[in-house]
Parts: sequence; C-alpha cells; structure tokens
Amino acid sequence: MPTVKSHIPGTSVSIGYESETGDRAVIKCLVTASTTQKDAIDSAVASVGETLYTGTLNIPLITADSTRFGNGKYIVTLTYGRNQRARRRNQANRRIRIKSTIEYVDSYLITNGTFLNGYRHNADPATADWYSLQLRPGNLQTPELAPRAYKVQRPMMTIELEYTTPVLTVNDSELQKTGKLNSNTYVIPEIGGSFAANTLKYEGFTTAKSDIGQYPWFTQIVLTYDPFGHYRQQAVWDAALLPYGKWKTISNYLTAETTTF
Repeated sequence: MPTVKSHIPGTSVSIGYESETGDRAVIKCLVTASTTQKDAIDSAVASVGETLYTGTLNIPLITADSTRFGNGKYIVTLTYGRNQRARRRNQANRRIRIKSTIEYVDSYLITNGTFLNGYRHNADPATADWYSLQLRPGNLQTPELAPRAYKVQRPMMTIELEYTTPVLTVNDSELQKTGKLNSNTYVIPEIGGSFAANTLKYEGFTTAKSDIGQYPWFTQIVLTYDPFGHYRQQAVWDAALLPYGKWKTISNYLTAETTTF
C-alpha cells in the first residue's frame, strides 16, 4: 500500500489579502510503494485532501501532477487555488457579489407632492401636475388622450449568489421563479440583511458541472434589489372621478409576478 509523506521541501502557501482569489498553495508529497502515477496521485489527494484547511484558509484542489522519483517512488505536486467560480462553496458558505445598477422607468407626474413606491404621486392630480397631458375642447380630460411618460433613473442593486453542491440543485421550481418577485421577506445572512417583499426580482440562474471534486456543480443566482420595491407607475382613467372622469396614476406590481423564494 502506498505511503505518503506530505509537505516535503517545495511546499508553499500564498495568501491574497485583498482578494481571496489570490489564495494559492503548492503541496509537495513523496509517495512510495506505488505501482502507477495515477495511484500515487490518488494516494496523495486522499492523504492531503481535496480541500486544504490551513487556519482560515479553505482552498480547493485544482491540479495534481506526478513525477517518477525512483522505483515505486513519485513526487506528487498538488496545486490549490481559487477562481471566480468559487468552487467547493456550499449554500451555507456562498460567494456574494453586489454591484449598483441604474434602470430607466416610466414616470408621469412632475408634481412636487408626495412619493409612492418611489414615484411622484398625487391622489387627485391637476392638469399641471402631468408631464404631458392633452385636453379636449373646454380643457377637459378624455380617456382617448392618454398622458405621456418620461424616463427617470431608478437606482438598483444586483446581488449574485454563488455556491457549489455535490449534485444538481436547480430544477423546474427554480425556473418558475425567473422574472418574479419575492412575495415574502427574503434573508441573506451573509450580508446581514432581510429584504422586504417585492424588493427582489429573480433574474435567473447559471449552473455548470465540473468533472472533478466532491462539489462539481457550480450555481450562480442573480437577484435585483429595488429599495422602493419593484413597482411600476401607470396612468389609468377613472370614470368615477367628478365631474367627467379624469386620469390618475397607480404604482403597483402584478400579483402574477410574485412568488416565494
């Protein structure tokens, strides 16, 4: 049975203090009583591990090389490192990326009144409160002449959650979330925050499989956070408003667009 002596001269560890993707380690092993190079590599990996634990470091194995060093003897070089795909990170140890984005959305009112769901709002807007509203003779509003919208910037935040698993975890239920909003409070413990209903939109997921390791499935989930909620302002005609009906705005989301995630 092969014998492994690990961390022989030539072993090194590097720590990327500003970015953990700079973490690297090269572990040299002397393997004796081995019949083949593959057997030597398998023995070294079994001895040192597919993940290198050194204090706070948790670095996954990325390559393994073997060099013959005599009769039944091999020098095995195990290289550990990180990359942007963050392999061997389970769902309790996810990599998270956050970046700010800008979305341009329709808005209709220019009134200096109150705001509702991040949009200018007036429950009973006058003609002067609209960005562009044509009137029929007699300065009356009409359902045939709809208000025109203008674009406003809406700051948002993209949140990327990355982790790895032993088996494929995404399925049809995950696909059904795409494009929908969270109907309940959603907690992301890694950033110490709870996100209120309607503030996160599930943009989609990416998943890919590596042929090696105990956690070969890499998954990335992308969410878009809107601090005001993913509401959209619309202009609607209300025939019940006196004297002849008039236009007003609503800021709402479609119930069909919400789901639990």
